[in-house]
Amino acid sequence: MPPLLLRRMKRRTTVSLFPQIYRIRLGPHSKSLRTDIQDVMMINHISPFVWTETLLPLMEKTAKEEGSDVRIINVASVTVRFLPDTIRFRNREDFNDEHRGWFAKLSELKRYSRSKLATILFTKELQRRLDEQDIPIICLSVHPGTINTEGNQNITRQQGRYLGHIGSFVLNHLTTSSEEGAYNHVFTAVAPVVREQAEKYKGAFLMPRGNITEKIIAPAEDMELAKELWETTETLLREIGVER
Repeated sequence: MPPLLLRRMKRRTTVSLFPQIYRIRLGPHSKSLRTDIQDVMMINHISPFVWTETLLPLMEKTAKEEGSDVRIINVASVTVRFLPDTIRFRNREDFNDEHRGWFAKLSELKRYSRSKLATILFTKELQRRLDEQDIPIICLSVHPGTINTEGNQNITRQQGRYLGHIGSFVLNHLTTSSEEGAYNHVFTAVAPVVREQAEKYKGAFLMPRGNITEKIIAPAEDMELAKELWETTETLLREIGVER
């Protein structure tokens, strides 16, 4: 985190809404020489993990104030359905799994999906830890839906002449606009029902239009896997020298 930004955040006295929209798109396998962890896991999981832990004391302080309503919102993805039930987060090797297969694009999708499963599990484990301490913060993960954004249009154009045309047609005619795509984020951020029915929404994964999905895939409900992810993340952060 940039030192200037960190200093400014530490000067704040309250924070009630913490949306995280970190995202690296599909692409070839790559990783930093400094961390030896693939970029998709660094950007989509480890960065939000560090950012959340940095601001958590301030959010906890705010949550204890009368009339407060603190929420942490992480953007995940329904693409986790492409992952096997055997997925693990035991060590650096698991974090760097390339999901190699005969079709490169499917491997890219699975690497991205792994990072988004980490988002869901991190959200659930964070909620569990906060509940243990009786801290009334609500943590949620959301799937924004398939949205016709400039970024998605750029991805389709990179797929070649034929796949690109098909992808553009799908985006232009079968997906939602950016404005409609923001609904799930706004709902989780400000809807009174989320606080009124806090026990129902805590740690939940929401599909578009605010619908809670009870079981998207088995690993996303595995609290032992969530604990494993958390502990491995902390180990890797120590190994790469990240101060928290």
